[in-house]
Amino acid sequence: MFLACFKGIKEGHPRFECLECEDFCQCKACADMKDHPHKMKKFVVPQGCTPPSDKEIQAILENTKFCAECSYKFTEYDFQYELKKNKEFLICEDCFKANERQYKEKDFNKIQPKKVDFEKVVKEDVTKLKGMYKDKELEELIDSYYQLDFEDVISGGIKTRFKVLIKVFERN
Repeated sequence: MFLACFKGIKEGHPRFECLECEDFCQCKACADMKDHPHKMKKFVVPQGCTPPSDKEIQAILENTKFCAECSYKFTEYDFQYELKKNKEFLICEDCFKANERQYKEKDFNKIQPKKVDFEKVVKEDVTKLKGMYKDKELEELIDSYYQLDFEDVISGGIKTRFKVLIKVFERN
């Protein structure tokens, strides 16, 4: 969790999480400064939760990259724009597009995200499933799946089923 002051919050102390930013939290002192643009919600750190030491937090942050505009925490699956003159200056795709007048594409390197091979991931999952069950058990599980009316209810009460895994079994 990204902390504004980069210090751990001790058990029993309040923490304030942003309702709009993903993975943004502040201690009481930072929240009192009211320098964050979004609404914050107060939580109390549960008993038994010990924060990492300041050194551990610094080590984690050294390996973490943030957008210079919105403080979005990059993952390996995000596009990043790296300033050619300063490799430490990174902008997320949304901020780059929102500030096209300010940022020129010729001044930045566009870093491609890591690609996920979905076919490979699904095949690995199917192989694991087949290893867990005997053929007859697997067929019974698939039959019981087909007998379901629906798996989940999504927005607006729409009943839905997810068929990705079943199609893979049908191909094999």
